[in-house]
Amino acid sequence: MLSRKIYLLSSEILTPVLWPLLKPLRGSATILCYHRVVPRREAPYQFRYIRDLVIEPEDFEKHLQYLLANTKVISLDQLIAALYGKGRLPSNAVVITFDDGYQDFYQYAWPLLKEYGVPATIYACNDFLDGQGRFWWYELEEILGEGNSFEISWNGKRWPVNLATPKARSQACLEFMGLFLQYSNARQEELLALVRQATGVPRRAKMPLMMTWEEVQELDQDPLITFGAHTKSHCILRVLDEPTARQEILGSKLALEQALGHPVRHLSYPYGSKNQVSEREFALARDCGFASAVTTCKGHVSLGEGGDYLYALPRLLVSGDACSLSDLKTLLSGLESLVWNVVRG
Repeated sequence: MLSRKIYLLSSEILTPVLWPLLKPLRGSATILCYHRVVPRREAPYQFRYIRDLVIEPEDFEKHLQYLLANTKVISLDQLIAALYGKGRLPSNAVVITFDDGYQDFYQYAWPLLKEYGVPATIYACNDFLDGQGRFWWYELEEILGEGNSFEISWNGKRWPVNLATPKARSQACLEFMGLFLQYSNARQEELLALVRQATGVPRRAKMPLMMTWEEVQELDQDPLITFGAHTKSHCILRVLDEPTARQEILGSKLALEQALGHPVRHLSYPYGSKNQVSEREFALARDCGFASAVTTCKGHVSLGEGGDYLYALPRLLVSGDACSLSDLKTLLSGLESLVWNVVRG
């Protein structure tokens, strides 16, 4: 809590002072990445790493109001056209994107976007739309939030897991998330089953977290909404062999195109951080016929970049625990991406 107060104070003081100096770092446009827009009472998660996916509808509406008053919100297609040299970008251009295709977008975010006339892109995942999605991060929240301390054997080693205090549970969640990001879907399922057995927390009935194909088709009729692909199974592409990774990427594109009846031009890599995607994934996105692909690497978009830049576009994640207007201003200023890239080297 103290660190959060320090961050807010520093951003409120530093952002206005540094805004003119940070202009070169803001590039030509900013792509914002949201996940869920839903009241906290409907998503009462205890771990910050899960809460960060959630922003309240009231906060999202404030974001839209601020963006409309201080920036120029454009569609992803407009941005990509300009990056291909086929159009001009307005100053302070911002693109809004949503990952995964949560049902609460349909319920809470879409009405607000329509009310304010703001375009947005949704990157949807086939398995989620089919009702077969794997939500290991929510399962971890459920298991570690309810279970008692335990010990498992994994990769030939004994691993004691302390769940005695809220702080210990949070640390355990962070460690498990780091571990899960190293594995294929099958290996993740194996680890989940082992942890459930050790804690005695049973698997709950699946929650209808994601939109249906019918809702996607309805949304697709709105000229404000653009759909992009997000792989078939929301997998970690880095751990897959090339043919399987290609199938994940291309299969997502083809399924969406069949359902929507038109080309799907944009891709978002699941877990698209610097450590999770590389030149191989960029080349696959290009070879599968996409016009662009976005990562979760922090930064602003610049014109005139060469190579695979169009398939490695940076975004700024809007975190649920940091979604005040001060936070949004800091994101847009260039300060956060500067600090992030300095820290990450």
